[in-house]
Amino acid sequence: MTKPCTVSLTKLYKFFLKTLESKSRYFTLYCFSLLHPLSSPFSAVFTSLAVSFLAAGKFGDLTPLWFYIGGIALMDGTSIIVLRIYLSPMFHLYQKSYNNTVNRSLAHIKTLGLDWYSGMNGGDIIHRVTRGAEALRRIMMNIFDMLVHETIRMLITIAFTIYFLHDWAFLLGIIAYIIISYLVVRGYKDKIYDKHNNYRNVEGRAFTNIYNFASGFSTIKLANLADFFLNRTAKSLDEGPVVKKQLEDIIASREMYLRILQYALYICLFIYVGFDIIKGHAEVGTLVLVFNLLQNIGAWLQKYYYVESTYIEEKIYFESLFEIFTVKPKLSDKPGATEIDRNWEDIRFENVSFKYQNKQNFKAIDNLSLTIKRGSKVAFVGESGSGKSTLSKLILRQYGFDGRIFIGGRDIFSLKATSLYNTISYLPQDVEIFDLTFKENITLSLPDGRGAFSLEQIVQIAHLRDIIDRLPEGVNTPVGARGIKLSGGERQRLGIARALYLNKDIYIFDECTSQLDGITEYKIMNSLFDALKGKTIVMIAHRLYTLSFVEEIFVFEHGRICEHGTFDELTAKGGSYSRLLNFHTASSREKRAAS
Repeated sequence: MTKPCTVSLTKLYKFFLKTLESKSRYFTLYCFSLLHPLSSPFSAVFTSLAVSFLAAGKFGDLTPLWFYIGGIALMDGTSIIVLRIYLSPMFHLYQKSYNNTVNRSLAHIKTLGLDWYSGMNGGDIIHRVTRGAEALRRIMMNIFDMLVHETIRMLITIAFTIYFLHDWAFLLGIIAYIIISYLVVRGYKDKIYDKHNNYRNVEGRAFTNIYNFASGFSTIKLANLADFFLNRTAKSLDEGPVVKKQLEDIIASREMYLRILQYALYICLFIYVGFDIIKGHAEVGTLVLVFNLLQNIGAWLQKYYYVESTYIEEKIYFESLFEIFTVKPKLSDKPGATEIDRNWEDIRFENVSFKYQNKQNFKAIDNLSLTIKRGSKVAFVGESGSGKSTLSKLILRQYGFDGRIFIGGRDIFSLKATSLYNTISYLPQDVEIFDLTFKENITLSLPDGRGAFSLEQIVQIAHLRDIIDRLPEGVNTPVGARGIKLSGGERQRLGIARALYLNKDIYIFDECTSQLDGITEYKIMNSLFDALKGKTIVMIAHRLYTLSFVEEIFVFEHGRICEHGTFDELTAKGGSYSRLLNFHTASSREKRAAS
C-alpha cells in the first residue's frame, strides 16, 4: 500500500514542468498572456481621464478626449487579441500535460512489483491516475493562469489609484482588508481540507464498486449477484451527497463572512473618496478608478477564494496520484545494468528465502537452492502454498527476497528489466484476455513472423482451430472484456498461443492447462514440448500424470525442495511425489465414478 503524502506547491510545479511537451513554448505563451491583465488597468486610467475631462466641461479642444478614447480602444482590443492568440495553444499544452501525466504514471506503475499491486484495487488505481492527472491540470490553470493574471491586474490598479489619489491611508485600508480576508480563508482551510479528503475517499470507494461490477459482470450475472453489487454501489454513492453538503455548509459560512467584509470595504471607500472629491482633493474621474479597483479587488478575492477551495480539493487528488510515485520501483535498472548473455547456460538459485508482507511469520521460500540447465524441461510440484509459484515470480523480480538468483552467472538485479522480460515468458493459470480480437490477443500488435512460428503454426500447436472455426469473424472476432465470449479452457489455450508467439528462451507454465480436459491437455502438452525443443521450460502443475514430458521434477514442501528426480525415479521411490500422485489418481477415479 502507498503511504499518505503531502506535496508542496513547488514540488507540484516541478512535476508539472516535467509533463510539458515544450517548456519553451509554455513560458513564451505564458509571458505573452501577461499582456492581458495589463490592459484592463490602463483602460481604466484612460476612462478615468476621459470622465475627468468631460466633468471639467472644457470642450474647446477635443484632442485629449479622442486620445483617451483611442487608449481605451487600444487596451481593450489588445486584451481581446491576446486572449485569441494564447488561449487555444495554452489549453492544448495543458491537455498534453494531462496525457503525459497519465502516461508517466502508467510507466512508473509498470516498474512496481506485485507486492504493491496486491495491496491495491484496479478501480482505485484508475481513479488515482485519471483524477490525479486532471487535478494537476486544473491547479496549474487556476493558480498559474487565472489567479496570477488577476493578481497583476489588481496590483497595477491599486498603484494607479494611489498615484491619482495621493493618499497612503487608502492603500493601508486596502491592505488591512486583504489581510483580514486572508485570515478568514486560512481559518477555514483545515476544515475544508478534511471534508475534501473524506469526499475523495468516498468517491474512490464508489469508483471501485463500479469497476468491480463492470470487470466481473459475467460472474455477477451468472451467480445472480447483481442486486448485491448494485446495492453496494448505491450505498457508496449515497455517502457522497452527505459529505458534499457538509463541505458546502463550511464554504457557505466562510463566504458569508467574506461578503460582509467586502461590502463594508465598498461602502467605506466610496464614502472616503466622496469626501475627497467634495473637498477638491480628487477629481470626479477618480471614482472610475476606485470603482475599477473595487471590481478588481472583488474579482481577485473571488478568484482567490475559488482557487483556494479548488486547490485544496485538487491537491488531495494529485497527492493520491503522487503517492504512487513515492513507491520505489522493483524493476528499475541499476546503474550499469546489462543484457542477459545470449549464451547463458543455466538459472541458479542460491539460498533464496522470501516472506509475504501479510505473512511475516511464514516463509514462502526457505533457504532454497537449485540449478536449471538451459534447454531442460523441469517441473515444480507440491501442495498449494508450498512455494512453487512464488519461486517463479521471484525470477521475474516481482518481489524482493533474500539470497540470489542468477541467469548465465549474472544476478537478475544486475540485468536490464527489458532483457529479463524479453527472455522469460510467464503464463499463469488465470491468463489475462483483453477486449481485443482473437488474433490481437495472440499477437498484441507485434508483426507476424516475429519468432520461430507463424500464426497458423501456433493455432495448430495450441489446438485453436476448432475455436476459430466457430467464431463469426474467425480470428478477427472480438472476444469481449476479459474474454467473456470464451470458456476458461479456451482462454488458457489462447494464452499458450500468445506465449508461443512472443518466442522467448524461457517458458514458465503455471497451471496453464488446469481448465482443460485430460485429452485436450495431453494433446497440447505433446505438441507444446515438441515445438519448444531447445527452449527452457518450467512446469508448475497439480495434475502429476502430465509430467511424463519433463526431464526432472522438484517436489516442494513448506518452501523447500524435499526431493527431486525423473518421473519414474520419484514414482518408484515411494516418497512425497509418490504419495501426491497416488492421492491425485485416487481423487480422479472417485470423480469419474461419481460422474
